[in-house]
Amino acid sequence: MSNNRGPRDGFILVAVLGVMALLASLLGGTTVLVRAAFEGVQAKSDDLALDGLVRAGLDLAAYELYGLKLPPALIDGQEIRLDAGTVVLSVTDEAGRIDLNGAAPALLAAAYRAIGGRSLRPEVFAARVVAWRDRYEPKDGQPPPRQPDGNARPHRREGFRSVGELRWLPGLTAAEAQALSGLVTVNNPGGKVDVTSAPLPVLLALPGMQAPLAQQILTLRRRPDGPERILPLLKAQGDVVATKGGAAHRIRLEARRGAGALRRAEAVITRAPAKLAPYFVVEWSG
Repeated sequence: MSNNRGPRDGFILVAVLGVMALLASLLGGTTVLVRAAFEGVQAKSDDLALDGLVRAGLDLAAYELYGLKLPPALIDGQEIRLDAGTVVLSVTDEAGRIDLNGAAPALLAAAYRAIGGRSLRPEVFAARVVAWRDRYEPKDGQPPPRQPDGNARPHRREGFRSVGELRWLPGLTAAEAQALSGLVTVNNPGGKVDVTSAPLPVLLALPGMQAPLAQQILTLRRRPDGPERILPLLKAQGDVVATKGGAAHRIRLEARRGAGALRRAEAVITRAPAKLAPYFVVEWSG
């Protein structure tokens, strides 16, 4: 029997090898597609779980604030463990910040001085904030109505609608607007700073405040009689401070699923009429 193979046998061998290579290529491509699809499904599952954790954390914070009437200090730092993961809450009272629409000019000037602002004089900064929040302009392009004496009576703006509008203030740099964002708010319409909840940077920004006194306030407000003991120490700041919380709260949430997926969000919420909703979200990011 002859062992010689003809051209036909060689062609068949090449064809078989080609088919095997094609199948291997298809198998590899299919594996990549399956892996990508699985990773996509897993990412979507993580997104949904993180959304649920953030919403659950926000709902719980609102219930504790407005349902149970707990002070923010008792909720701040709380970690909630759920089947889908964990969420950590950071809760502060917006009354502990300096309001762009309600704060006195002296308080606004002190805030600008506290961040080391240099592009404007502090008094000029305060005057421009006041001018911005009190400026008038026609509504919907219509001419303003007239008063009985014939003078124009323009429609008033709503003031600063967000802290982000600071970037449009004439003469203020972007870096200064960013630095101020940690001290100011538009959700403390009373205008006075609640020293029982203000963070240390805000306390240090109060007119005439010294670091030892700010530290003393932080210590005293942990006591049940803290408010009564704090106010007598703040004679120089008496016109711009208070010891009562406000109606809006800033909630920072950090949701984590397993060791990898993480989401951070921030909201400012207020109490809502019970018939409408448990709470309103007036600011949201994340």
